[in-house]
Amino acid sequence: MTTIRAQLRSATPSPWACWIYSSAVRGAEPDDDHAFVVSATFNHLYRPEEDAPLWKTSLLTYNSFYNDEHDLNVNYHEISTGPGIKNDYFLWQNNLLATAIDVEHERYLDSWGFSSTLTSQLIDRFILTGKLRFEDKDNKRYAFRSAENYQATAQAAFLLDAARLAFTFGKEIESASNRLVSYDRVLMQLRFDTPLPYGIALYASATAKFTTYKKEDPIFAVKRDDDRHEVAVGLSKSLWQDQERHRNLLLALSHRYTDTESNIDLYSYRRNSTNLTLTYAF
Repeated sequence: MTTIRAQLRSATPSPWACWIYSSAVRGAEPDDDHAFVVSATFNHLYRPEEDAPLWKTSLLTYNSFYNDEHDLNVNYHEISTGPGIKNDYFLWQNNLLATAIDVEHERYLDSWGFSSTLTSQLIDRFILTGKLRFEDKDNKRYAFRSAENYQATAQAAFLLDAARLAFTFGKEIESASNRLVSYDRVLMQLRFDTPLPYGIALYASATAKFTTYKKEDPIFAVKRDDDRHEVAVGLSKSLWQDQERHRNLLLALSHRYTDTESNIDLYSYRRNSTNLTLTYAF
């Protein structure tokens, strides 16, 4: 998978485009494809005074077009906005959010929801973050997949000089119109970030997701149970930056290996993906 990306930290839209290559194995046969992605993001932060509450708004549009596979072209649009409080002890951000997904230029899903994130550093070199998120999904193509989604995550991060070690634990519940596609999911992740010589940064992570579906599959006569494990490693380097204007150009290379085992063989697969990312932030 190869990605070229631009991010935005001002009040002006910023586009990015990329070519993606991915390879997955189901059974003995590999499955490869190419895609072209065009996206733009918009972030705006309003805070009239240093000690005043803030208001943050984010817009995202993401558009992917596949080369070989059909019926997979996706247009994704998201908006989130809401108030926050920041002081010497914590940052508390609350957002209302709405998304729209089109597949092959037809509306696939609409959703709305809200999230609340609290980050605190009460102890030196130790950061705690908690997040709650709710989303109501209206699936236009498959009504039985319409669902309410609940997520709760907690992260503990330790600062080791310039390095950072973080452990994340999460719980997700999706309650769909049809219990066949309703599930409970547990997430665990360990991630390490550290600077290297010559302005290079390194990260490595290990992630596990355990998903249990709530209703027995009528074809396979079992409740689907998926165990997904991922290992990722990446390097990044700033190629150019203008501190006065808050602009920078970042190059990153990463590789991710995913192994998903399911009690229904149809959903078991292994995947390798390599990302080459060019990010321009301004």
